Formats: sequence, structure tokens, C-alpha cells
Amino acid sequence: MLKKVLYILGFFLVLSYLVATVIHFSDYSDGVRCSGLEVRVAGKTKHAFMQQSDVERDLKRLGFTPNGKPLDSVNLHQMENKLRANTLFRGAELYASPSGRLYLTVEQKDPLFMVIRSDTSFYVSSDRSVIIPNLQYAAPVLLASGQIPLSLATGSLFDLITLISDDPFWTNFFAQVYVPDNGQIILVPRVGKTEIIIGSTPNWEEKLSNLRLFMDKAIPKYGWDTFKTLNLEFKDQVIATPFTSSPLYPAAALVPMQ
Repeated sequence: MLKKVLYILGFFLVLSYLVATVIHFSDYSDGVRCSGLEVRVAGKTKHAFMQQSDVERDLKRLGFTPNGKPLDSVNLHQMENKLRANTLFRGAELYASPSGRLYLTVEQKDPLFMVIRSDTSFYVSSDRSVIIPNLQYAAPVLLASGQIPLSLATGSLFDLITLISDDPFWTNFFAQVYVPDNGQIILVPRVGKTEIIIGSTPNWEEKLSNLRLFMDKAIPKYGWDTFKTLNLEFKDQVIATPFTSSPLYPAAALVPMQ
């Protein structure tokens, strides 16, 4: 019984301390001034946009220079909202300790790929949300260009690029994604001029598996530079169309993937 009482008492003591550390500046006495700011960038990302120094620089740009100022003269809530409005961040928390030291934690989004259209461009993060580009920050991610509506970017195209980015082989193999007017998604390798038409039906894993089988079976025999296009749209087969300079031209090779 005594242990239970001590446990409950300890819980409320910890809770009281946490509440005291996150109260807003308006609750501090006029004599308490900001004694410093610590910034932490949280979240595991493959392609980080910003480091701690970048966040500190952006705070100054936003006019947030609290050092030495009375805590009750600085609006924490307003600055939190400004940071949360930045599409680079998933969240932001800014609070002060009783001694006057400020602590800021921002959780950064993880960009998966960048969409480039004639009218706009944007990143798509790993949680399917949009990140508005900032000229000061860039991420080395896969590029997707062409006719890409938001519904495609955050839908089936997102699923395809997730498969690619999760596989080291495909990550190193593909350089770009292109979507023409007909909506048939084209994958562009880093090497060579072959276009890989993966189509629009979203059985992406099966199609990438067929491509890998084709590369293992046909490329050693014919060479990679033989084919102008590889069409993966049809079930259990790859339609390989050669370049006009190839001895195989004009015939298209239909390679079954069974």
C-alpha cells in the first residue's frame, strides 16, 4: 500500500514539473529573461533538408531573436505556428525552462522524390504530404517530370517510387521518372538511352521483377544498347523494341517472363 502511495505521489510530482516547464511566457515574472536557445532537429530522414544551423538562421530571418529579452515579451505560440506552417517540418515545439532557457524541437519531413511540372514543382515526402521547394535547400532525390497531377504524385506514383527507393539496386539504376500525356509512366536509367515503359496499372512489384528477369536473360545476349524501349505494361512479358541501328530492327522481341 505504501509503495502504491509513493508511486502516485511521484507521478504527480513529475507531472507538476513538466507542466511548469512548458508554461508560456505570459506566466513568467517580469524579471525572467531569455538565457539562451537550444535547437534540435528530430526525425530520421534519408535526405535531410536542414541542419541545426539552418534552423537557427531561419529563426533570425523570421525575427526571432529572444536572447536577453523578457520572456513575457516573446510570443512562443506565434513562433510555433510560423514553424509549423513551413512544409519542411512535420511539427514544432517551443518551450522555456523556469530558468529562462528556450528549447525548440522541429521534426523534419523526409523527401522521397521531386515533381517538376511546367506550372509548378514540389517534393513529396515519405508520408505522402507535399513539401514546397525552398531555393536555399535541395535534396538529392529521384526526379519525376511531365503530366503529374497531385493525385498521381501522392498515389500510385508514390507507391512505385517507394519500391524503387527501398531497393538499393533500383535506386542506383534509375535516374528519373517521366509521365507523358498518355499517362504511361516511363523510367529512365542512369546509363544508356533505353526508355522503360512501366505503364499505368499499379502492379509495380511484378513489373520490376519482370524487368530484372529480362536484364538477367536478354541483356547478356543482346546488350543494353540494343533496345530503344522496354514495355512492361503487359502481364508476364516484356516487349523490347530495338533501335533502328540494331541488327534486330525492325522486329520487336517479345520475351516471356515465365
